[in-house]
Amino acid sequence: MAQSDKAAKPGFFQRIGRWFKELFSELKKVTWPKFPVVIKKLGIVLMVVAIFLVFITALDYGLGKLYELLVSGMPQSLPPPPA
Repeated sequence: MAQSDKAAKPGFFQRIGRWFKELFSELKKVTWPKFPVVIKKLGIVLMVVAIFLVFITALDYGLGKLYELLVSGMPQSLPPPPA
């Protein structure tokens, strides 16, 4: 019984080969966008990334300044603990 199960299952390399064959078959069915559409959408993505970059940088700078303001009022060194 174990022999028939083993013989029915294809080998590792056969399964990998079939997987790649099916992969390329599916990729041929894909409708790929034209180059100008890709460039236009790339520009949109880069603009959104730039906007988020500016926003997060400004937020980081503002929170850094707030932290400096809070820490500047603290004493430079702590008094020694009571003995």
